[in-house]
Amino acid sequence: GKEFFDEFRKNVADFKNAEIHLLELRNTEKKADIDKAYLSIAVTLISALGIGSLFAMYIGRSISRPVKDLTRDMKRLADGNTEIHISARNRLDELGDMATTIAVFRDNLIENQRLQEAMGIAQSELKQKSAELERSNQELENFAYIASHDLKAPLRGISNLSKWIREDLGDSVDEETQENLELMHSRVERLENLLDGILQYSRVGRGDHKTESVNTDKLAHEIVEYLSPPDGCTVEISDGMPVMETELVPFEQVLRNLIGNAIKHRDRDNLRVTVKGKDEGDYCTFEVRDDGPGIPEQFHERVFMMFQTLKPRDEMEASGMGLAMVKKLIDYNGGDILLQSNPDEREMVFRFKWLKTQA
Repeated sequence: GKEFFDEFRKNVADFKNAEIHLLELRNTEKKADIDKAYLSIAVTLISALGIGSLFAMYIGRSISRPVKDLTRDMKRLADGNTEIHISARNRLDELGDMATTIAVFRDNLIENQRLQEAMGIAQSELKQKSAELERSNQELENFAYIASHDLKAPLRGISNLSKWIREDLGDSVDEETQENLELMHSRVERLENLLDGILQYSRVGRGDHKTESVNTDKLAHEIVEYLSPPDGCTVEISDGMPVMETELVPFEQVLRNLIGNAIKHRDRDNLRVTVKGKDEGDYCTFEVRDDGPGIPEQFHERVFMMFQTLKPRDEMEASGMGLAMVKKLIDYNGGDILLQSNPDEREMVFRFKWLKTQA
């Protein structure tokens, strides 16, 4: 039995040694396999990093270069250089859209520069025309002043001469000579009034009138008192006439001319003139209405022209400057005037808009 167990122990020991050897071999193979796996992973990782780097470089160059080009183009545009070629316009991605937008901006900048150049030329021409107009207006005013001042002296001399002749002749003057002297005197007065009208017309818009608060109701009553309408002629100032900030003298001239025109051209004594006014916010509207003979429609534009009268001057002394002055004063203010007349219904209405002076 001892030999049997010794043999058994020997066999178990050999089996154990064999198993240990096999285990060592397998551990060695396993370690080799692990080393191979690590090497494969390292090689794969390095390869992936290399390929990724190359792909990233390609992608980066395909994006960064157009972005740099677009940035350079935008900087040149910002410096005012419009003679540039916008790259990447043919791309079908967001960079292509951005390049197209920059190209549109460049085209708009070119158009803006062209418009600015044209505007500069226009402003230069306008400045030159304004200077010429100012010089022309100054010459016109000088001419009007000379006509009004220098020509009035001989006219006054002619008027005085006709007066002295009439006084010297006394009762011996015959009727025809008397009529001729009176006609000469009236013609001299007409010419003096015409010269005054030309001077006033030439100075419209060139006066240095201060802005002030104007009570149009009070002003209208003062104008009526100054004009002293004849018996039978009534001028009514309606309630609600506004108070406005404006230049007094031009507005007073307009209102006085319109009221005086209605009184002057009446064809009967019982004339009724009505003056109305209303505050419309930035401007005021006024109306001068009368029941006089009126003006036929075909003459509505003509009456606002210089030296135009509907009746011969021998029938009614008028310079033909009154309504022309009214229109020019209203145009200078920035408003407008409308004439409405129906001779068959004996109605004449002048409506005009007068802008307030803005603070």
